[in-house]
Amino acid sequence: MLASVADVMAGIASAEGDRSTCEYPCVLPAQIGAGELVGPFGSLRHTVITDATRFLRPGDVLLRRLNPVGAAVFAGSEGSILPSINVIAIRPGPTLLPDYLAFLFDASQILPRLLQRSGVESVVSSVSPRRLGEASIPVPPLAAQRRYAAAWRASLCAEEALRARADAHVRFRRLLGDAAFRPRPEKHAAESRIPKTATPKA
Repeated sequence: MLASVADVMAGIASAEGDRSTCEYPCVLPAQIGAGELVGPFGSLRHTVITDATRFLRPGDVLLRRLNPVGAAVFAGSEGSILPSINVIAIRPGPTLLPDYLAFLFDASQILPRLLQRSGVESVVSSVSPRRLGEASIPVPPLAAQRRYAAAWRASLCAEEALRARADAHVRFRRLLGDAAFRPRPEKHAAESRIPKTATPKA
């Protein structure tokens, strides 16, 4: 079980009505992408937290509790950031690499098997820390985990490069569309209005 090789922790809810609260930076569900966090941190109010294990540490693996898609590895500073209420934090033990665990959540069928619908007709699915801790995962030697994680990271980088090229094609088509509506000062000026930028490479 995952709980035998990692600590699975629920996120923390805000306590807005309590006058004795402090404001803490937190990770929001929308920040969790494939492999890494994106976007700015949020904030939540909570009574003073003295348990240092509640704060995120570098290497913690983060999942969305609702409609989880992939996982992110926390690489920030230790001792100041909290997981918000709809974020689950997994702290791998010494036999489990963070990138390997994030790879499993992103590329295997672990999450789809654990998801629960929140209603018969609901499109919202969720996973609980308890069910996540009960999940069975393969734990090969660390050397094998590093190979899986490295291949996964390389694939993510290649996917990002393909996405950037696709975006370049979209921008190029928009330039062509804009050029088609520019005024025609000359009888045969259509070709002169076509952007000089070379067509993006496939």
